[in-house]
Amino acid sequence: MTELQSRTYRNGEKEITVHFQEQPDKDDGFAGYVSGSGLPYEAILCVDPRPEEERSFYEFAAIVKNDKLGKSLVLLDEERFRGVQDNNPVAMFMLFHELGHYIYDPIQRDPAVAKKYHGDREKAITDGKVIKEERIADEIAADYLGYDVVIKGLEWLLKLDEERVATGFYDLETAEISMKEIRLRIQSLHDNAGLPALEE
Repeated sequence: MTELQSRTYRNGEKEITVHFQEQPDKDDGFAGYVSGSGLPYEAILCVDPRPEEERSFYEFAAIVKNDKLGKSLVLLDEERFRGVQDNNPVAMFMLFHELGHYIYDPIQRDPAVAKKYHGDREKAITDGKVIKEERIADEIAADYLGYDVVIKGLEWLLKLDEERVATGFYDLETAEISMKEIRLRIQSLHDNAGLPALEE
């Protein structure tokens, strides 16, 4: 069996340990697992082995329930997995944000509920708010990693959206919704951490 490396992150008395191997398995993408008192159940780390065009439901990271295994899978793209190995702030934010969803709601949504969730999320953004699930996932990530890491991760996503608009990768309407939510999420973290308000 491949030897795993591990790092532990703490939030008060709770802890989460990320165990990862040097290379993900070629067949199924198994890359390690995440465990600890901060999680409802152990979760498997997996580098999605499917071609990129088949991974349309997420780009960098996602968490999904696997009924066959009876556990949840944290799916990462290759670059984010390498970032987790290197303790890169953006990659760690993405991992812990997904774990935040898992901690807040261990029962993963079925597709019908997920569709309503995305509609509710877009409506909240239009109203100048962040849906509770996203806000809580960010806060849980900040509890383990620190506000600076989570804000840095969100700022990276915001910059990526701006670059994609400039290159025509995103249409402006889609990008504006995404960027508005990211700015609202950053502002929420600034407020909770007692940091200065963002400049308009």
